[in-house]
Amino acid sequence: MVQNIQTILDKWLEIDFYYVADKIGFIKKDVLPDKKLIMETIRCLDYITTRRKEEEKNITITLIALMWTYIDKKEYDIKAIVIKFLSRIGYPTSAIIVDDMFDKDECKFSAIDSLIDQITIGFNQMKNEVNIGEHTLLLTDFQKRIWDVMDNEKVIGISAPTSAGKSYV
Repeated sequence: MVQNIQTILDKWLEIDFYYVADKIGFIKKDVLPDKKLIMETIRCLDYITTRRKEEEKNITITLIALMWTYIDKKEYDIKAIVIKFLSRIGYPTSAIIVDDMFDKDECKFSAIDSLIDQITIGFNQMKNEVNIGEHTLLLTDFQKRIWDVMDNEKVIGISAPTSAGKSYV
């Protein structure tokens, strides 16, 4: 499966390369994802997100971003599966981006039709929820770790890249 992950990533990066090269006028060639690549990518994402290895989070996010960018969303509605994968790896806040009907008051995704998926996604996101007064907020794994440390420590230092969510916490 490791070789398959690299092959799938390479195919998506090739699509991205040709798209950028075409946009800046270097190459006149469209390379689009086909159904086989999309299905292989979903299978691959299902595999790596259930393993929950920290080092595979970046691969997951990259594959999702590339797939989200280049697929025909009218033909392939992948909202629910993207929410599922991002919630599995501790990025439920990123999943909100794909669900334009996310219920902020209830902290619930609208794009989930399956009761089992609603339960598993809800269970996965519960570990990242914090309550402030009457509001429930959803954090990433990183933000939740900061939140938990703030409860236990008087002074903390946080070093993380831009847009990691430090200020939000």
